[in-house]
Amino acid sequence: MTAPASIRFAIGTLALALPTPGAAQEIMHEVLPTDAAAPRQARATLRVETRARYEFAEAAGAGAASEALTIRIRPSLEFTASPQINILGEVEAIATLLPDRRNGFLNPARGPAIADARTLELNRLQIEWAPSEAIGLTLGRQRISLDDERFIGTVDFRQNQQTYDALSAAWQLPGRAVLQAGYIWRVGRILGADQPGGVFDSDSFYANLAVPVPGGQVSLYHYDLDLDDRIGSVVTSRTTGVAWRGRAFPSDLSLFWELAYARQHSGSRTPEYWRAGASVERGELGFALRAERLGSDDGTAFQTPLATLHRFQGAADLFLETPAQGITDIEARATWRIGSLGPARAALLAIQFNRFDPASGSGRLGEEWGAELATTLVDTRLSLAAAHYRAASFGADTTRVWITASRDF
Repeated sequence: MTAPASIRFAIGTLALALPTPGAAQEIMHEVLPTDAAAPRQARATLRVETRARYEFAEAAGAGAASEALTIRIRPSLEFTASPQINILGEVEAIATLLPDRRNGFLNPARGPAIADARTLELNRLQIEWAPSEAIGLTLGRQRISLDDERFIGTVDFRQNQQTYDALSAAWQLPGRAVLQAGYIWRVGRILGADQPGGVFDSDSFYANLAVPVPGGQVSLYHYDLDLDDRIGSVVTSRTTGVAWRGRAFPSDLSLFWELAYARQHSGSRTPEYWRAGASVERGELGFALRAERLGSDDGTAFQTPLATLHRFQGAADLFLETPAQGITDIEARATWRIGSLGPARAALLAIQFNRFDPASGSGRLGEEWGAELATTLVDTRLSLAAAHYRAASFGADTTRVWITASRDF
């Protein structure tokens, strides 16, 4: 959802710390308005987002490897009718350039799924009304991104974005606190509306209160989800939690930390969740360490079906659904901001390790190594990334590789 300029500014000041080096600065860059003081005049704005990606996926015992070459074009037209009213429409088109039989998502006999299918759909159609500088309302098909998208997000890593048919609201409260709340009646998932399970019918509510505190912010949230994927799977849960994120800049260091806890009610079961993380940056180098536990209560595990799951528990996506015994993830990540590489600029190298253990019981689920090199060349963002999961007691050895180029106009 998009909020009035003052609310977007407040949300920007609250996006203070995440355990991944540089993440806080990136979020600040995304949400701080560049024209917050300027009154909006009637105008129309056309934007086009483009992204091309090659993905390779191979799993032990799954037959031939999968691969996909896709191009996504996402044009949008935004019409500002007045300082109070804004209308936006956006279409998403995804073309697949390799035969469907080479992708395990479209040909299950092939191998691992690459969840980017041929798509042409209405991605967003929303009207925004700002009755005051402190209140913003959005009605229609929209993006909803809360905190770091651990519970509700857009899953923008995949070509098909996750969007929501919803009524959402944002209020800027005294003390620069921000309350976001809404009702969701449909979720357009990354699989695409033409694919089985590609839509959630929803009867869901959410509320998220972000309160600034010295050196950081505290978030209080409640998510009441009732989701039906139309093919026999129903997810109902109520999740209530709190998160504290902070930052400090002693000497020439940048320190970031977070603590989070939540409890989920799913039927008569109440699995719990916690996360603790910290990161440090010095010059071009950064290091982060994070521990996250999605618990289990008598075989019912803590689930986050609307999250941007690719950001968590490794990039190979083995744990998109939490196993029945729950999962504990220990993650270490190192980054090097290389800078310029010849004509390329803003180059970044990241290396990550994850160890996965069951939250209940003993043993090990598996472990994963991942790496990414990203840079910008002639206003085009380029990325080469890979992840390798080595199975212990869960899944199979899996390797994924991504080559991505994206540019916005």
